[in-house]
Amino acid sequence: MKPLLPVACCLLPLAPLSAQGVELRGTVRDPDARPVAGVEIRGAASRALTDSLGRFVLRGLAGDSVRLELRRIGYQALTRAVSLRAPPAELELVMHPDAVVLPEIRATARPAKPAKYLGTTKYDGFFQRQKLGLGTFITREQIEQMNAFHTYEILRGIPGINVSIGNGDPTDAEIRIPRCFGGNGRVTVWIDGKMQLPSSSPGRDPGHTGRDIDLAEHLARITPTNIEMVEIYRGASQIPGVFQWDGCAVIAIWTRYNRGTDSAAARPD
Repeated sequence: MKPLLPVACCLLPLAPLSAQGVELRGTVRDPDARPVAGVEIRGAASRALTDSLGRFVLRGLAGDSVRLELRRIGYQALTRAVSLRAPPAELELVMHPDAVVLPEIRATARPAKPAKYLGTTKYDGFFQRQKLGLGTFITREQIEQMNAFHTYEILRGIPGINVSIGNGDPTDAEIRIPRCFGGNGRVTVWIDGKMQLPSSSPGRDPGHTGRDIDLAEHLARITPTNIEMVEIYRGASQIPGVFQWDGCAVIAIWTRYNRGTDSAAARPD
């Protein structure tokens, strides 16, 4: 009898792993079976994002199993262990929405203007410029406290303006703004958004310089009882664009608000 020769044999794995690792495919949905896009999925060193249909592919996985971590803003984080020896053909994963509690926000608002002026837009520019704080702003309440009889008296006590009372005639009052001397030292008066033209009377200075008699004359045309607000800008750098011109200072007067006749949409020209 011939001796039996030894036979060498090799056992092959039933499901050999690819040299490039295992590939996992799947879909992420919410509890209502709607796809969830933009989910970040991590598994070992592999990473993927779900597309608009909630689908994803993880490649290059190795080992016996992998721990998947799923995250997306607005959803609860999800972890899932998946066997790589017998991986499923298609993973079906469900992520549950997560209510995000935002910190308490306390909002405060201040009215853009006093309630009594809600029926008109005539003074909106006054309150907007007042917030910038570049000039001097005088309200109706302040005018009443002054108990002024002539308009030039409203200017008394304002830094940078010198007012000297003459013989009782308001047109003879001497009003000086020291920083406005020189060739470009003119001052203009505006009433309800309209610039008043300088007087051309003989002996008067149409440029409003030095002892400004014309300035007093313009102010005498309106009495304090007819004034609602006053804006004063001393120096060209303070003058806002709405009153801009080639001079040095501006005195802007706004007449009283007649609630019976003024329209809520009325604006000065």
